[in-house]
Amino acid sequence: MTPLPPSTHDTAQFLDYHVSMLRDTVRTNAFREAVHATVVEGDVVVDIGCGTGILSLFACQAGARHVYAIDRGPVLDVARDLARRNGLADRISFLRGESTVLDPPERADVLITETLWNLGLGEGLLSTVSDAVRRWLRPGAAIIPGTVEVRLAPIGLRGLRERLSVADLDYGVDFSHLEAASRNVPRSMFIWPEAVRCPAQTVWSARLPYGGPETIPMAAEFVVETAGTVNAFGGWFRSDLGGGVVLSNAPPSAAPSWEQAVFPLSHAVEVAPGDRIRVALETDATADTTWTWATRVLRDGAEVAAFQQSTRDVRLLTSA
Repeated sequence: MTPLPPSTHDTAQFLDYHVSMLRDTVRTNAFREAVHATVVEGDVVVDIGCGTGILSLFACQAGARHVYAIDRGPVLDVARDLARRNGLADRISFLRGESTVLDPPERADVLITETLWNLGLGEGLLSTVSDAVRRWLRPGAAIIPGTVEVRLAPIGLRGLRERLSVADLDYGVDFSHLEAASRNVPRSMFIWPEAVRCPAQTVWSARLPYGGPETIPMAAEFVVETAGTVNAFGGWFRSDLGGGVVLSNAPPSAAPSWEQAVFPLSHAVEVAPGDRIRVALETDATADTTWTWATRVLRDGAEVAAFQQSTRDVRLLTSA
């Protein structure tokens, strides 16, 4: 069967997504600075998840002898045409597919991969880099980004209940399974500074490549200073891309390509000064789209709320 051509709507969404990343000058200039600080004349570079190929073009500008640009999507054709129009087609090879499956034509001196989710983790960053180090890179190769730091804070986000809840809809239909599932999925949302209830804490950090255990535990305890509502945890990243270039999407984020990660609580909790909020967040380094988070709220040493949530529960519901 001949595949249907993309609709105008699909094409518009595709272009809007990639143009928005190019127009994010904070993100793009940060990576540009890191590439120019890292790549030297004659380097071989691999760019995993290349998108429009802008970082591959930066690598050529910095003096790369050759770049291998990898992407699994149709944007690879856009990247190839962009390289041709900028006179760099002979210095960039475009490879379609997953870097973990493709065979490297040669070993590279530098790895570039902009596979950072709103929390830093979440787009297979760790497993992608680990595979690249084993198969694509020469010993001692440079990696962009060089470090990833995950930061977390309790938040009270306006409108979150309305976004997640279907329990109040009067259609004569039982939506209870959707109600439960909707609170077990992390969201991408903008968090305004006034929604942050306690100062953020670093719950995990690593220099790439990551060589730790497959299960990544993150934990923190927050002491409430001001009374209010807590209905989620907000998360964001801080990364040293290389050459001392630091990029973060902490609220209010100056890099609009990223929102922040929001991990909803099963129910909102009213907190008071002195309350302690404990969270234990966990993900898998090999498949970092699975998340589990446990929350306890303590007042004068007594537990006033406790929740155990996981994206695994959503999978059970959808497969039932």
